[in-house]
Amino acid sequence: MEQCRILLVEDAVDNQRLFSIFLKKAGAEVILAGNGREGVNAVEAALRDGRPFDLILMDMQMPVMDGLTATNILRERGIDTPIVALTGNVMQEAQDRCYAAGFTDFLTKPIQRDTLLSLVMKIIGTKPQEGL
Repeated sequence: MEQCRILLVEDAVDNQRLFSIFLKKAGAEVILAGNGREGVNAVEAALRDGRPFDLILMDMQMPVMDGLTATNILRERGIDTPIVALTGNVMQEAQDRCYAAGFTDFLTKPIQRDTLLSLVMKIIGTKPQEGL
């Protein structure tokens, strides 16, 4: 997962810390955004800087702008970066909405380290650093 840039869009500070630790220990660079609006802005800034994200992890329920709205905006702007929904809702209806909005996949909370890393590696096609 070295050299992988991941945008984590999550409003809960505890989740930001935990998911960041998991991802950084696996070798990823993690950039944080606290809501969907900040996430959209971070994606656009990364593209302008020529350093696009390899993956976006997007919480579904956030203040200011939720993950579904943010993902719709990104997809409407032609951004095809893989986006994984992070949600506490396990209902099939919620999953269907995620896929319809253009999410690549989704994870239900609480999220376990191995589950997170396996999905990230599947999507970006890399392995974590040795010993992790």
